[in-house]
Amino acid sequence: MRGRDEGAIERRWPGRRGGGRLLPALAVAAVVVVALAVVARTSLLDLPGWFKGGRSDPAPRGDVIYEGQKAKTASEDFLIDVGDGEAFVSVKAKQNHDKSGWLINGDFQSTNGTSSVADPANRDAPAKLRVAVDYCADGTITAEERNGERHVTFALGHLYVCDATLEHTPDNDAAFQQDDTPADFHGKFVSFVAGAAETAAAAAACPTAELERFRTPEYLAYVRGQLADRFGLPADAIEVEAPTVGASDDDTKATLDERLGSFLDLEDPDHPDTAYEALSVQYLSGDGTAVEDSCYRDPGAKNLDALGDVGLPDPGDR
Repeated sequence: MRGRDEGAIERRWPGRRGGGRLLPALAVAAVVVVALAVVARTSLLDLPGWFKGGRSDPAPRGDVIYEGQKAKTASEDFLIDVGDGEAFVSVKAKQNHDKSGWLINGDFQSTNGTSSVADPANRDAPAKLRVAVDYCADGTITAEERNGERHVTFALGHLYVCDATLEHTPDNDAAFQQDDTPADFHGKFVSFVAGAAETAAAAAACPTAELERFRTPEYLAYVRGQLADRFGLPADAIEVEAPTVGASDDDTKATLDERLGSFLDLEDPDHPDTAYEALSVQYLSGDGTAVEDSCYRDPGAKNLDALGDVGLPDPGDR
């Protein structure tokens, strides 16, 4: 009976002897797993990634949606006529006209007529021709949004002489006379003298004293007020930067020098190898040297704007 009872007990608890070894084995396995985890986190051992879980994404995931742009600033370059001046050029010159004489017409005179320029009241004295001069400034106008409000910066860059024109005033016109010369001959004479007077004014030393008045606080305040009225903005929303007196670039100086020279010495149309003196150009005023110290700038294809014509660039149009 005892033997059967013990056997029954052994059959009810099979593996009892082996179960005593199972718990230590599990404990050892847990220690190994913990140890491996510690090794992996401390990078002591670079283990291969056998499983997909636990990896970071290689890059952010999501959507990028473009909704358009809105400009905050806009600028525009300009060349603006800031004021007018005048120059006086004294000129006394004449050009004789002669038509070919031959036996049939009986014209043996050395001169048939003369075109001249001189003082209308005294033909022995030089005429004081008046040349209108334009003063210009280049620069940039910038409009920008600041905290929902528009702000304008008007940067006047450099000041130049940008045009010189012999005007058709009564005194200027009276200085030119023709005595028995054809209309086309006299017209060429007037154009030649006018070109010499205009070039003399453009090539003169920069009139810094005249240009300085466009740098004064009073003038800058005037510009600010004009722009405020034009753009419908308060004056404190407009900033005007003072210009500096500019200077002709090297190409312009070379052009002025060549142009002046074209009025001094000419080729004899009948003898191209022979040059003869035409006009003498002299400068009696100015602090500098003509051409070398000029501040003339040819506006070229640019239209000269006035303050009342300056537009405000809109960031929304850019």
